[in-house]
Amino acid sequence: MNQTANKKMMIRQAAIMMLSVIVSSYTSVSLAALSVDHSRLILNEGEKAVSITVHNQNNHVPYLAQAWLEDASGQKISQPLVALPPIQRIEAGSKTSVRVQDINSHAQLPSDRESVFYFNLREVPPKSEKKNSLQLALQTRLKVFYRPKQLKVERNARTVPGMEKLSIRKEGKRYQVTNPTPYFITVVSARKILSGSNVDKFEPFLISPYETVTVNWNEGVLVNTLVLSTINDYGARVDVSFKCNNQFGCRVNNIAESGGER
Repeated sequence: MNQTANKKMMIRQAAIMMLSVIVSSYTSVSLAALSVDHSRLILNEGEKAVSITVHNQNNHVPYLAQAWLEDASGQKISQPLVALPPIQRIEAGSKTSVRVQDINSHAQLPSDRESVFYFNLREVPPKSEKKNSLQLALQTRLKVFYRPKQLKVERNARTVPGMEKLSIRKEGKRYQVTNPTPYFITVVSARKILSGSNVDKFEPFLISPYETVTVNWNEGVLVNTLVLSTINDYGARVDVSFKCNNQFGCRVNNIAESGGER
């Protein structure tokens, strides 16, 4: 083992030892107390607000809940949408709600496609009376999709319109997934067959309306079939199956809900 490798190993061992000392010096750890009842939020144009229920699952102490919205670049915003109230106290074992409210969306957002925002909820535990206790301010982050009136989706629809138009092409050693619809599409899994495991190097991704995402999967992925698992408005997985060939890429041949929430 050379000198550089020895040095790296020593640094790693020191970091592990330091982390062990820090963890062992605390006698209790505060775990997540607040939970929410949605995995994503849809705000349709014309609706004043959409609500999310927040539950304090700790039956002994109250928590503060801080809520805010961020735009697609991660910047905090107060318009055209806002989270209200921005902070509130939730008593032990009780529930409350936070609203994502429309301030002036129709004047600022495109009418021909969805817009995406991010709802954030941070729990603030009460100050512990115990010595040597570690308290964590845990945070939940959900996508919020603003949907223009002309793109409204039927209630209980399995998926958004146009999902059958998704396509995949191989470009060199990479793959291009094209979304020709005005909706955002969240992809959480990619498999060669329905019952298979994820392809190598897969990471979940979000495809914006009318855009193409380039992904760096294993070079041998594109065979006869491919299955992308997407998430619908209600948090359920929807499997989109493709038929593929090396000349024309992949085209959708079946869409089926596979259940499960994310």
